[in-house]
Amino acid sequence: MMVITMNKLLPVVRFNNYFGDWDKNKLKNLASFSKGKGYTKSDLTEQGQPIILYGRLYTKYEAVINSVDTFAHLKDNSVLSEGDEVIVPGSGETSEDISRASVIGESGIIIGGDLNVIKPTKKINSIFLALTISNGRQQKELSKRAQGNSVVHLYNSNLKEVSIIFPEKEEQEKIGSFFNKLDKTITLQQQLVNDHKQLKKAMLQKMFPQKGESVPRVRFAGFNVDWAVRTLGEISNMYQPTTIGQSDLLDSGIPVFGANGYIGYYSAENHKNDQVTISARGEKAGNPSYVRGPVWITGNSMVINVDENAEMDKYFLYQNLLSLSLKRFVTGGAQPQLTRNVLDRVPIKTPSLKEQEKIGNFFKQLDETIDLHEQKLETYQELKKAMLQKMFV
Repeated sequence: MMVITMNKLLPVVRFNNYFGDWDKNKLKNLASFSKGKGYTKSDLTEQGQPIILYGRLYTKYEAVINSVDTFAHLKDNSVLSEGDEVIVPGSGETSEDISRASVIGESGIIIGGDLNVIKPTKKINSIFLALTISNGRQQKELSKRAQGNSVVHLYNSNLKEVSIIFPEKEEQEKIGSFFNKLDKTITLQQQLVNDHKQLKKAMLQKMFPQKGESVPRVRFAGFNVDWAVRTLGEISNMYQPTTIGQSDLLDSGIPVFGANGYIGYYSAENHKNDQVTISARGEKAGNPSYVRGPVWITGNSMVINVDENAEMDKYFLYQNLLSLSLKRFVTGGAQPQLTRNVLDRVPIKTPSLKEQEKIGNFFKQLDETIDLHEQKLETYQELKKAMLQKMFV
């Protein structure tokens, strides 16, 4: 159970039964400091001693690092973790990026160059320290102390002068444990999302005929007829709708779908029914989308309209287009585009309507499952963001 407080030197939210004031002290009085040593990306190998380089804190940030998938051959005078060290990058692109910290949860891991290493005293919990450095007023203070322009540097001398606000050790451990468990939940949920996306990628390859094949490798029982080959122009009415200007967009109303997704709202619709589209311009040219109506679709998307084709299931068509890798038809270099003349001639393999519907429903259920897992992941991430703001000073 948690309680709410209003004191400026206390967090907004605390665990129940903790009432004592939080203390304030400079980090130099609460820890010892050292540096990592002597390794860069060029030293990485497929096997060897686990190693953490400073880039890990940007590309794969975790409050606690328990698993390392990068390796190097051990050199003389290397710095190895003992476990519970807090590491902070020594350089980065921005002062905000550099102000983050992680705990090394295991011993025997090489600590690479350009990493500041903090070993807290028994008074301070490592996870609590990493979290408080990475959030709230301590993070802002570190950002101000960072030095440089194109490349920003942070030294142990900067870290030593940061003021840390902290409770008794037991409360620190409670806070650290809470966020450690939340991070593990987020990691597991992210893995669920990734696993389902990988499953979909695999099934797109198996449930649609590949190059040189007339039938897919995986089919529902009862279907054995070869798929027919036609062109997109033959099965659909293809066009780019009228584009509306940025000044016409509203804060609410009918959703407006552009080249890369929804961009705002408008006072009218140009498509009442769901439509399959292909991005026609920009970096995402060639990406298919399933756009739910009513909607205004702009001219930055090509509509593959099959409303008049009673033998075509829309969701099957959408998944079929995903399996085709339409990026290969994009032209234009600096200004990527996909034209109707090109898309008209793109061959597409289709089975009977009944088999289309079975395939479409399979992928619809899979997409809905992915959406649910992504929503759950977002909920956990938003919870963490909110609690970081409320449980630290």
